Amino acid sequence: MEASPFKVDRRYTKRDIYRILNVPKSKQKGNWNTGYHRYDGNWFIFCNIGTPGRTGHDYANRFAGDDLVWYGKSNSNLQQRSIQSLLSNGTTKFLFYREYSRAPFIYAGKGKPKEYKDTVPVQVTWDITT
Repeated sequence: MEASPFKVDRRYTKRDIYRILNVPKSKQKGNWNTGYHRYDGNWFIFCNIGTPGRTGHDYANRFAGDDLVWYGKSNSNLQQRSIQSLLSNGTTKFLFYREYSRAPFIYAGKGKPKEYKDTVPVQVTWDITT
């Protein structure tokens, strides 16, 4: 697994992330603002914990010990290509969270799926590494 350009427990705005990854202006925003996005072969997960998102969605994302229990988008399910890719071993997943809807995201680390449930929305428990 490649080294992370992010530091665990550090706060990042989306602008910071775009700058660090050299994301071209034309590829910023859009899907980056939907909770999870694939860019340059890697997945970036952005979740709220204990607070609704800006769209009003309030998922039961939470930490269970050192693991992150995360829910996909409202209609997500295990059959979707994006979810299959998220669960695959062939991609790196960078996990970010925040506890206030307007706050910068905190980088938790890289995630590996530890457990997942075939629910709608899909539920994944991520084992977090640094």
